[in-house]
Amino acid sequence: MFFGEQIDRVKTAGKKGNDVRFTLELTLSEMDSGCRKSIQIRKPVVCPLCDGCGTENKLAPGACSVCGGYGISKNRPFPFDRIGLRCSNCEGSGLEKFESCPKCFGECTEERLVKIEFNLPAKSKDGNKIRLKKMGSPGKYKGEPGDLIMLIAEKSN
Repeated sequence: MFFGEQIDRVKTAGKKGNDVRFTLELTLSEMDSGCRKSIQIRKPVVCPLCDGCGTENKLAPGACSVCGGYGISKNRPFPFDRIGLRCSNCEGSGLEKFESCPKCFGECTEERLVKIEFNLPAKSKDGNKIRLKKMGSPGKYKGEPGDLIMLIAEKSN
């Protein structure tokens, strides 16, 4: 780091979950007429023990009290206060130390087989994508979930 460079604080709010991608094989008649579909897929779901926080006490970790969420030590005299030395308290993460959930080990999710029902639009074509908002992986630290994206493929006879 040099003079005038901005140091970003670690975002302590929840992090958006990943999108889950899935290939959906359909017959030509299903693609042409549309229909109600029910599928089962294995995908990450919110950990039931920590409720998606990743911590033993069910509270999302906040900004480190020593570095203020920057991840670098600021207890040095000017001009060396901006040189990138990792904070010894949070080890550069910018987050307060916490005890991880004993079930998900701080990942906030676990894999499960999930049943999903949706309406397939008529006139769908091979290669089209269907996006189901907020049906993907849950976010970390109670963040917004990702989307479920299904790629339509013609079922081979």
